[in-house]
Order: sequence, then C-alpha cells, then structure tokens
Amino acid sequence: MQQTKEKSVFDIRSNKVPKKGIHILTEFYNCKDGYDLMTVSEFLESFCSEKVRDVELTEVGRAFYQFPESGVTGTVILAESHVAIHTWPEKNYITLDIFVCNVTTDNSNKARKLYDYFYNAFSPENVNYQEVERE
Repeated sequence: MQQTKEKSVFDIRSNKVPKKGIHILTEFYNCKDGYDLMTVSEFLESFCSEKVRDVELTEVGRAFYQFPESGVTGTVILAESHVAIHTWPEKNYITLDIFVCNVTTDNSNKARKLYDYFYNAFSPENVNYQEVERE
C-alpha cells in the first residue's frame, strides 16, 4: 500500500509562490487633511473597514479606542493579517501598519492600494515609508 504525501508549506514555497507577505510601515507627518478621522474613532473605524472592503481584503474583526480629547488607536484584523493605525492630531502625525499574507495568492498590490487610500485621506507633507517582504 502506497501512502500519498501531503504538501507542506515548504513544498508550496518551492513552487515559487510569492513571499509570505508584505509589511508596509509608515509615518505621516504634518497631515493637511483627515482631522475628523484623526479625532473621532467611529469615523476612522468606518473609513478603515470601508477601504479594506474596497481593496477586497477580508475583515474578521476590529478594535478602536478613542483617547479623551485626543487621538485614536485602532486595528482591523484581516484573514490575510492586519491594519493598525495610531493618530496624534495635536501633532498632525499618524503611524500606519499594513501587513498582508501572500501564502495562497499575492495580496501585495491590495496592501499598496490600501496605503494609497490612507495617504490620500490625510495628505501628509512628509512620509517615512518602509516596505518589507516577509519570508
């Protein structure tokens, strides 16, 4: 009796599937727009959820917290990984973290498109952008 070998993640990698994921880490400085998104958790939560749907990623949960008379921190949990955002309206400053997995399909362009939505919503004067391919 011959046994069938199950495919492992290592076999999948050897078939030239894209890297495991793309991780976009960014900071927005001197934001000219999006003050309501920076200061009202309900607005930011709705925006994040809508844009995740627009790029066809899969939301499985989310948590947002409104700091008293200040900014917002929030995370959208994705089947593909996560989006995390933290705002400091008093400094017109935002940190944004977008990570998507590419195990079965390449979601890299979806992550980049999602980044573009945030960039356009906040119109930062300066940006610190890093894109890391995860192994």
